[in-house]
Amino acid sequence: KFSRSWTLADDVVVDAAKMKDGMLSIHLERVVPEEKKPRTITIK
Repeated sequence: KFSRSWTLADDVVVDAAKMKDGMLSIHLERVVPEEKKPRTITIK
């Protein structure tokens, strides 16, 4: 039996996982909270 584990960041969500022909595909999505998103500031 094979086992492997990873620690993901707090803002990463596992969206889907599938196995096809012995290959495991894991789809991850990074959900960045509004307070961490870059802001544009107008300079006058």
